Amino acid sequence: MKSLSWNEYCNVTLELIVEINSHLALFRDLLIHVGQTKDCPELREKIRKLRRTCVEAFKHTEQILMPQVKSVTDERNTALLCSFLRK
Repeated sequence: MKSLSWNEYCNVTLELIVEINSHLALFRDLLIHVGQTKDCPELREKIRKLRRTCVEAFKHTEQILMPQVKSVTDERNTALLCSFLRK
């Protein structure tokens, strides 16, 4: 995976969060109809497919975000440790 600039990273992150939010909103809307008159095998199949889409979107987002989060956390921990050791 290529290295992203900070602006690219922020843009990708925002796009991923918007995508996940949209999937979750649609998932919620579909779940509201379970057990009601609109409930049918087709609705349940849509829910299953959307659930898989959500899981894949979460996995993809995690692959993008976690290295950056770990990097920032490591940098902060190193800075805290250095400041502690200087005392």
